[in-house]
Amino acid sequence: MKSGAMDTGEYSKFDLIELVLQTLLSFEARATKKNLDVDPQLPENNIMVFADKDAITRVIYNLLDNAVKFAEDYSTIDIFAEKRGDKVMVEISNMGKPIPPESIHRIFQKFYQADESHSSEGSGVGLAIVKKVADLHGGTVAAHCCNGMTTFRVELPVSPPRHHHAEQKEALHG
Repeated sequence: MKSGAMDTGEYSKFDLIELVLQTLLSFEARATKKNLDVDPQLPENNIMVFADKDAITRVIYNLLDNAVKFAEDYSTIDIFAEKRGDKVMVEISNMGKPIPPESIHRIFQKFYQADESHSSEGSGVGLAIVKKVADLHGGTVAAHCCNGMTTFRVELPVSPPRHHHAEQKEALHG
């Protein structure tokens, strides 16, 4: 992804399931080192989306990075995706130290880290990027913690938001 640019306008049609699986491969060594079991519960059929592929890759990468980073050794990371009407939903869950309830609403703020003991493990911008990309694509992102399980859910439209179409049309016909 281009530095400083979140919405490059480079939208294309791609298979989200393939993107998730390809991104997951980049975490294989780290997951193995922590003895993590990765359970991708993904549909056999493609889920085609029209979006900024680089930006969506960054979203999946950041969520998987956090899941691996904060998962307890010998635990499982669950990855779930499905298409619901004109939206696609991706959930990534891990067992580990939960996000404190008083921090859950702030974790998507730039540079915020819920646990200062993890401050050496990142810059605090990954989840802010996830939220920005979801917002720019007309989607949402949320986090939930329950009984040691932390789940991040991203919902995105399978097509870009209407304002994107208007911006593209204006750029073409200016």
